[in-house]
Amino acid sequence: DFIKQTRFLSQQARADAPHYQHSQIGFNYRMSNILAAIGRGQLKVLDDRVEAKRQILEKYKETLKDIDGIEFMSEATYGRSNRWITVILITPHKFGVDRETVRLALEAENIEAKPVWKPMHLQAVFDCGSGFKVQGSGIMQEKATTKIQNSKFKIQNYPARVVRGKGGGRFV
Repeated sequence: DFIKQTRFLSQQARADAPHYQHSQIGFNYRMSNILAAIGRGQLKVLDDRVEAKRQILEKYKETLKDIDGIEFMSEATYGRSNRWITVILITPHKFGVDRETVRLALEAENIEAKPVWKPMHLQAVFDCGSGFKVQGSGIMQEKATTKIQNSKFKIQNYPARVVRGKGGGRFV
């Protein structure tokens, strides 16, 4: 049990779910010396890899440009994305099905797809008081906090709050 719990915590305490669900505070201590050495070697081809990822995104955009209800995450004006992950927004009433239907159809073809990260203030590991949920372009307060049970490990809640200000919210 100790080894299982240690591995769980060392892998960011991510629960077995199709989205990133955290029930405890975890860590990311998984890099061995060998992995670090390989990583240093990969830095030599980093620019080529980033360019390849950017080209893949452009191919997706070109292929799907005429389909209503699909939008790609835009690139921030203050930097250049490595396009490590392709993020799309599916608007169900325009596209015809919701994102979970798409995710499951891709999974059936052995293609990995996941919902984008669950916002920190919605993670079960943090107790944000009355809870919040994202709706439309803003964050709206929700009366009841949803508790997600993790069958493998006890959920520990840590007091936290969402602070809203100019430019959006931040988690403290």
